[in-house]
Amino acid sequence: MMWYRFIIISFLCVFFSEMGVTQVRSTTTIPELESSLETSEGVERIKILHQLAMMRRFSDPKTALENSEESLQLSLTLRNDSLIAESNYRIGTVSILQGDIPKAIDKLLDAQVAFNENGYTRREMSVYNALAALYTEMGEFDKASEIYFKTLAYSKENDNPAYEIFSLTRLGVIQQKIGDYDSSKRFLSEALRKSREVGNWREGTMAYTELGNLEWEYGDKDSAAAHYQNAIDWLKEKNSIHPIPSLLSNIGNIYEDQNRLEESLRINKEAISLADSLGNYLFGINGLIEQAGIYRAMGKFDLSNKALNESLSRVNASNIVNTSRYNVLNLLAENYFLIDEFEKAAEFASESSELAIENKLWTGAERGLTILIESEIELGRFSEAVSNQKQLMAVRDSIVVDERTKNIREFDARFRVNQKEQEIALLEAESARKSIIQWALIIGVLLVLAIAALIIRSQFLRIQRRDARIENEELKRKRLEQELEFKNKQLVTQSLNIVQKKELMMEMKEKVETFEEGGSKRELSKLSNLIDYSFTLDKDWHEFRMRFEEVHTNFYHVLKESYGELTPNELKLSALIKLNLSIKEMAAILGITTEGVKKARYRLRKKLNLDTEVNLVEFMLELEKKSLQYA
Repeated sequence: MMWYRFIIISFLCVFFSEMGVTQVRSTTTIPELESSLETSEGVERIKILHQLAMMRRFSDPKTALENSEESLQLSLTLRNDSLIAESNYRIGTVSILQGDIPKAIDKLLDAQVAFNENGYTRREMSVYNALAALYTEMGEFDKASEIYFKTLAYSKENDNPAYEIFSLTRLGVIQQKIGDYDSSKRFLSEALRKSREVGNWREGTMAYTELGNLEWEYGDKDSAAAHYQNAIDWLKEKNSIHPIPSLLSNIGNIYEDQNRLEESLRINKEAISLADSLGNYLFGINGLIEQAGIYRAMGKFDLSNKALNESLSRVNASNIVNTSRYNVLNLLAENYFLIDEFEKAAEFASESSELAIENKLWTGAERGLTILIESEIELGRFSEAVSNQKQLMAVRDSIVVDERTKNIREFDARFRVNQKEQEIALLEAESARKSIIQWALIIGVLLVLAIAALIIRSQFLRIQRRDARIENEELKRKRLEQELEFKNKQLVTQSLNIVQKKELMMEMKEKVETFEEGGSKRELSKLSNLIDYSFTLDKDWHEFRMRFEEVHTNFYHVLKESYGELTPNELKLSALIKLNLSIKEMAAILGITTEGVKKARYRLRKKLNLDTEVNLVEFMLELEKKSLQYA
């Protein structure tokens, strides 16, 4: 999904999760609030910081985050639970717009726990909405649906149509994500009908937007554009224009997909102009990048480069993160390469790759170095190309490391989510238990003698201890299950890293062979032999097997005991089948062709005496159960 889709989703997640805030919207400007901040302190300062964060969250998310974090520190100093919760909520919503999803979830869950403990149900629902939207984008559809059905029930019980429409809309989005077009359209149409019925334009424009996304996803681009336009018309009528540039951008991109380039360009310029008037600098920069793409599709490379240079000037003037800067530089390099101006292409690609490497933005560095190498080859600079190829391989190694780190961070974030969900469940159980104790004591005092009351109380405490023991055992069991799941995910990640490493080594070998005419054949031959030698190393497989046996204890023992004729390679293949890897991935790990894998699977099936109808993965899972029984 492209950047403009993420912007509109982020806006909706934050904007509509604010529906439960019971406060008067201030007409005070940012400079006025900054002036008030200089003389304020305590609770008053915290509230001003909250206002500043909310007003800056789209135009200057970095400063908005700084305001929110300062408000959290002050709230912690004052030990004010409601302000601590509100500050965590602000940090979470701003982190959404910055794309820091783990941090957003962490802070939103902190806010949810605090609101739950203090009985702020309405604010808790606001946090739930933001969390569920994030779960949806992460693919945690069951969790997201559970939250939205909870907020839907809450909205009906409390006669809150805004929450009802919002929940219906987001349930429609989830159905779209899982590929159920009919259910998605039914939820979204009901949300739109309800919003028209009660006159809630905020919820109505959100429903229109998601209907547009749905129709676009399923190929009905004209209907999608019509829904976006309906949302724009409603927003203009209510003088709420901040989301309009993103909606215009969606329409422009639909026109570009339909090759209606002139119309797409007109819409694009209108969106940029409106974003500029709103002070939305980030959208203006990305809008110009998009404009450059339209000009490129029209074959007008001079105008495309002009748009990119203007975007670059805005990046430099606003000091926005280097991601935008190296992206524009790479696009300029690509443009000049396409029109055979290889010297300029190499110049921009070199600047882009240096900037990306300096900031450890490895994907951008890979893109820049690729263009640079191709330009140098065209210019006949083969030695420079070889040198940059080595740097490209180092960058790709860094990408692999970063991907592994990212996976670990995601696993850690999910683990923390589960921990906090358990914490909330325990708090709810504790609250219910306290209520039961109070009623039991009241009834005991009214209905029984003092000695009978003591006996009842003794029995109750015994039950309480037993329940606590059972709960502790259940928590231990869940924790062990989570650890096993985490190790399984690590194992799959490692196997995929083995695949990626070998693919990268093959690619490097192919690149080296293409440079033999211009470089030192002797040195390149040594490097090629070194690559061939690296394919024979068993270190990765040895580490993989150790981790596999750590997670799936006794699996190999049961397999050997039941089928003693299996070769070492067939045991390896069995482990990979157990992890449900694809044939291509197994081929890369075993160092054979995909046809070789298919033949090996056929031979393995014969040795295991399995009919063709028997699924190999399911068979290995049954063996896993036997290994657990053996343990």
